[in-house]
Amino acid sequence: MRWDPLCPSSVATRQEKNSKITVGYIYGYNYDYKFEASALPWNVTHLNWIAFESDDTSNKEIPLSGSHTYLNTTVQYRNVNKINTKIFLAIVLSGDININNKFKDKDPFASNTTERASFVNNVINFVHKFELDGVDLEYPDRYGCGKWNGSENFIPLVDELSSALKVISKTLSITVGNNPIQGLNIGSTEFINVMPYRQNEISNTTGPSITLDQISNIMDDWSKTVEPKKLILGVVLYGVIELTMPIEGNLESNSTAPLDITADIKYSVFGGSFSSDYDATSSYYDVCSFKEVYYLNVGSCQAIRSKSGPLLSSCTAQNGWTRVFDDNVKSTYLYKVYNTSLVVGSPNPLTTYYYVTYEDSQSIQHKLKLITDKSYGGIALDGMEDGCEDMISAVESIFPLDGFNPPNTSTGSGTNALSVIIIIIVCLVFCGCCGGGGKVYYDKYGNQYVRR
Repeated sequence: MRWDPLCPSSVATRQEKNSKITVGYIYGYNYDYKFEASALPWNVTHLNWIAFESDDTSNKEIPLSGSHTYLNTTVQYRNVNKINTKIFLAIVLSGDININNKFKDKDPFASNTTERASFVNNVINFVHKFELDGVDLEYPDRYGCGKWNGSENFIPLVDELSSALKVISKTLSITVGNNPIQGLNIGSTEFINVMPYRQNEISNTTGPSITLDQISNIMDDWSKTVEPKKLILGVVLYGVIELTMPIEGNLESNSTAPLDITADIKYSVFGGSFSSDYDATSSYYDVCSFKEVYYLNVGSCQAIRSKSGPLLSSCTAQNGWTRVFDDNVKSTYLYKVYNTSLVVGSPNPLTTYYYVTYEDSQSIQHKLKLITDKSYGGIALDGMEDGCEDMISAVESIFPLDGFNPPNTSTGSGTNALSVIIIIIVCLVFCGCCGGGGKVYYDKYGNQYVRR
């Protein structure tokens, strides 16, 4: 889906070419179908490829086994086409940090310097083997899930990994959450991806997952200790689907309604079937407990923009859905009637609505304006995949790129390209077994899915 001419004009000022970083997160372990590196969104500056599902790696042993076919294909495509793209190994360590004391000698954040050295050595070996250009390391307490005793050991791990990478002319970035890390040596990192936790998702009412004011406050806090140009603002591209309680009227002028927390939202909410790669939604998991939240569901870029989905184009709804931009909080949402019932003794019917909070070409413009106004280094897009082209076009309309396009390719709004792909290995603090790809799970309906 490309830029929609019905979308309002940009509120942000176009920047000079190649002056900002654009990071894209892709869930590579979900690629269990035909994969073509040429189809990747090469018109961003950093692509974060999540190569492993959350329990595919242990805390210390970065697995060198496994073919990593899609990673190799991507690197080869980059090399053959002479694309100026750096490929990073990103190690994701967030999870239920309350149980990290179970790992003792296998904890890379333990005070034992030998354990940290072993972890660093395995990372360097992986970078060498797969011809990568650097590493992105996620802060384990990114989501603030509880009291974590390893915070003081994350800083020396960053310093030691950064030093080891510099020896081989590689660089380190880190991915963090809402709260600044006290004592962090900023010089050990090339840049910092600040991914604000969407703190409003699990609540009793509908509404934006996170407001622009909340994002601005988080970035302001980080700016107190980090130079703004080293801060990359993170934005989540997938939508969260909810079901309201029966209410009078519609949601046209009010995005807040009581939420039905007893609901069990099906994968076919957008009219598709679970067997489809395009229109089915997926389960929502709490970021701390990793337990499924049944009254919420997740819609990818592709699902929201599919033939049976809510969007015909970036700013135009279809299939009975209504799109609304809430100017008060600078966010976009969709709603659709689920059912209507009459109440005895009342002339007004009660209606239950599906509600989707998500990012689109209009709402993201306000994030881009925040970045330019505050001189931040760029933007990071989590959940980027097929169907997100309009979002990438919106970003590159403000942060244009030049000199990175594969041969004989073009994008919808000018000169674009991907300059860095960060390969992310999900390595949660609680994981234990090693493997080579996404694991298949079964939900309560008996359907298979790969956990995001």
